Order: sequence, then C-alpha cells, then structure tokens
Amino acid sequence: MDCSLETVSPVIRRIVAEGSADEVNAALEDALRELGAEHEEPGYRKGHVPPELLKTRLKDQIAAKAGGKLADRAAARAVSEWGLIPVGRFAFEGGTPSPDRPFHFTLTVDVLPELVLPEDLSALEVEWPEQEGEENALADFVRRVRRHHATLEEQPDRPCGKGDTVFVDVRSCEGKAIPGMEAENIPLDLEEPEPGIIELVWGLRPGEEREGELLCPSGYPDPALRGKPVRVRARVRRLCRRILPEIDEAFAAKNGFSSLKALKQFMFEKAMEERLASIRAQMKRKLLDLLLEGKNFPVPETLIRRALRGRQQEADRFLREGGLSEEERREALARMEQECRIQAEREARAEALLLALARREKLAVPDAELDRRVRAMAGGTGRDPQKMRAILEETGAIRELEETLLAEEAWELLFRCAVKKHGGNAHERT
Repeated sequence: MDCSLETVSPVIRRIVAEGSADEVNAALEDALRELGAEHEEPGYRKGHVPPELLKTRLKDQIAAKAGGKLADRAAARAVSEWGLIPVGRFAFEGGTPSPDRPFHFTLTVDVLPELVLPEDLSALEVEWPEQEGEENALADFVRRVRRHHATLEEQPDRPCGKGDTVFVDVRSCEGKAIPGMEAENIPLDLEEPEPGIIELVWGLRPGEEREGELLCPSGYPDPALRGKPVRVRARVRRLCRRILPEIDEAFAAKNGFSSLKALKQFMFEKAMEERLASIRAQMKRKLLDLLLEGKNFPVPETLIRRALRGRQQEADRFLREGGLSEEERREALARMEQECRIQAEREARAEALLLALARREKLAVPDAELDRRVRAMAGGTGRDPQKMRAILEETGAIRELEETLLAEEAWELLFRCAVKKHGGNAHERT
C-alpha cells in the first residue's frame, strides 16, 4: 500500500494512502468471510450462506468493512514506520472500495505537540498544602459517623433554633426553576443563624414559611446568575433533635466490628485516607500548574472536545435535575458555553502534558487495569463486560480510555518523583 504522511499543523497529521486493486480484492474477501461466518439466511445454516448471495445481501457492509481494514493497515504503518503517536481516533475520508479497482483515501488524526519536559522529575518541588492535623481530620470523620447513625426525635410545635434539625422545602419566587437553589425536604442542622438559608428558616415553626433572598454561589455554573440574589420561599416541614450515638463497644458490635479498638482503627485509617486524597488532589493541581507555567503550545482539538463533552454533560445533568425545560436548558448551556470551553482547554492542556510525559517515560496501561475499568463501566450500565469491551473497541472509545489511564499513570509518576516541601524546610519523596 502506498502511503505518505503530511503535516497539517503542529497537532494534526494526514495520511494519504492508496490500496492496489489486489489489496482491495483481498480486503473484500476477508470482509466477506468474516461477515459470512455470522450471517443467517432462510434455508441456510449460519455461516453456510453462498458467497454470491452474501455479496448481494451484504454489499454495503462488505465494502465498509473492507475499507476499514485498509484504513487500519495504513494507520498501523504510520505508527510502526513513522513513529506517529495518535491522540484519539483517525478520521477517515474516501468512500468505500470496489472490486478490481485501486482505492484512494485519507486519514487525519491529532497528535501531541512538541513539548519541553523537565529532564529530572526529582528536581520538581511542591509545597504540601495547608491541612488540618490528623486529630482534627479524625474528629471530623467521627462526627460524620455519629451523625450518619443518629436518630431523629420529633419536637413539639415550637420555633426552631440552636441545636435543632429541620427539614425544609425551598422554592424559587423568580417565576422559573433555579437549579441548585431549590430543594425538597432537605435537612439543615441549626447551630447559629448564619446568613443564607439557615437565617431564612431560623425561628420558624413546622408548617410556617418565609420569603427572602439567597445569593447564588460564586462557583454557580450559569454565569448569568453567579453571585446574584435569587428570591426564594422556604417552608419548614419537620422539626427534630438529632440524637447522636456514643462510640462505644455496643456501637462497634452493632456495626459488625469485633471490638471498639477495631472500630477506632478503622475510623482512623478511613480519616487518613480522606486526608491524603485531599492533599494529593491539591498537589496534583500545583504540580501541573508548575509544569504548565510559561508554556504556550497548541492543544489537540480531540482533547479539548473530550474535556468539553464532559463539562457539558455535567452542566446538562445539573440543569435537568433542577427541573429546567429543554428550551431553558438550551439557553443556559449557550450562556455557559464560552466558560465551559475555557475550562475544557485548561484541562486539555494538562492532559496533553501528562500524555507527552507518559510517552517519554514509555508508560503503559496494564491489561488488568484496562479490564478493571471496562468492568466498572459495564457494571454502571448493566452491560456484559465483554460486550462493553467490544463496543468500546468498535467505536474507538477504548483508545480514549487508555489515554485517560495513561495520564493518570503519568500523574502518579510525577507525584512519586517530586520533592514535597513542608513549610519550606523538610523535604521528602514518596
């Protein structure tokens, strides 16, 4: 097969290819044999339909499959001979092949830009973020455990106040739904009459309501409402006292632990896991910011679209759960589009850098880890893992998953190699 490689831009390559008539005929025969092995026709056993009948019945499918085979060979050649490292999927142009005729087609694919990466990753330094101490982290975890296992004691008809738990309905008074600013039967623990929803319901009796203004958070998804006051009506449904259990031997036994000591050890380990996860997430952002600082490079559109798709799906889910109509969601998403794009470009720049590092360090995704992720995806959708794998491979989405895992591997390498500074003095590498 004749192939040539063209540079369209720093992050786009095009393969121009032509399969000879003999190569086309061989690909058509392979496609005919593979499709025929699974095809059934009345009066014939599966896999035993005459080839001439198959060519009539499956003409378009055979041609499409043969074209895909030729494209796969051209792509494989570009990777093996020219060292092309694609990002995402190859875009095919060229129609379908016909018997006894050469077949001309092109493949376009994004690639990583040329990046200057630090030679010695152990020269990178990052400060440990300010975090509450182990004792505070443990105390917070224990508070959450007690609250989770608490019982609610209904209170007599009286105004709510300090130490109470109230269940509240919040509705917009703006004449339309405001996602994230409305709720039904949400529990609120009252400690002090802080500005916001707690101040709005403070002193109400069950069944009473009050109207007031709440500020949309500074991180609210819709920029048109961010930081703006929204008029709402809050109604108290129930008034309760939360009775917290004691963490003792009886509590440990009730929850399946052999002793109070075993329970305390479990809570300590979980609290420290949460604390470390929070620290790692903050340090990841710091390390990536450090590596990206001062670097201006083109980003493959594939990575931007992938990040943008995730952002838009997240925003649409938020708006759907908020009860917006389809038209209202479209309008809100249009307002959010520019900001989603900016955030997606930032995420894509980080992923491009991590993928470049993964390539340089020759990192690979273990098959076991890829299989584990596929099984998790299958479990979330109720599909059979093997069928899920087949779908991912057929659509090319398996490559996206591999790239996501590669970026994670690169981040783990960064974290292991970088020097972690405590207060600018002590250093450690883990």
